[in-house]
Amino acid sequence: MFFDRQPSRAKILIVDDDPLNINLLRVILEDAGYQVDMLVNGDEVLNKITEIKPDLIILEMSLSDINGCDICHSIRQLQEFVNLPVIMMTAMASSEDRLCAFDAGVTSVINKPFDKQELLKRIRSNLVCEEVNKTEITICQLPKAMIITSPNWVILSVSQSAADLLNIQCNDIVGKDLLAVFHDDGLTMPMDESGPFSLTFNTQLPYLQGEHNPVKDSSGELVLRVLVLSEVFPQVMGQ
Repeated sequence: MFFDRQPSRAKILIVDDDPLNINLLRVILEDAGYQVDMLVNGDEVLNKITEIKPDLIILEMSLSDINGCDICHSIRQLQEFVNLPVIMMTAMASSEDRLCAFDAGVTSVINKPFDKQELLKRIRSNLVCEEVNKTEITICQLPKAMIITSPNWVILSVSQSAADLLNIQCNDIVGKDLLAVFHDDGLTMPMDESGPFSLTFNTQLPYLQGEHNPVKDSSGELVLRVLVLSEVFPQVMGQ
């Protein structure tokens, strides 16, 4: 399965103008089995990704020549790289900076100093999510009513059957946070989100229930969440 693919098949581009940072990242990623390319000039990113076609970018927010958010925004204007995972590294942890990053199309933000294991898990998760994006047409055509999300509940794909139950178009909620989308429907999560559980999506009849099925790789790391939806008609009291 694609969540167990060898990491050496993934190519990562590091964009950072600090020699210490870029070499530290290179060592960590190469030790983990990834192919690594490096770039110190932010204004060369678009040409570089067109040339090497990376599977993921690690991008410093505060480059000397250009802001990382501007770079990511430019990347998203290229159709070929609309879904390319971009992890933003920043020493600035303000909510405004994070909002700027996500508005520009960044898929993850990691604060510096960073934890090595967190970085590797974020990379793994982003690569798996990108593989799901590539299979979106197949998933959308699945007969079951399914929603697939990332570990942090970002919606990656919606089957046509699920879209029909929700009365939406397949792509209407892709890329959005599941909790935010269904907040008005009273959707809440259990304390333990790592195992199977059931969710109720609305308070109208019939209820729309979602069975949560976590997908983990061979090391036990959560890489995807699959929700299988079904309509539930509660029994009337006295019957």
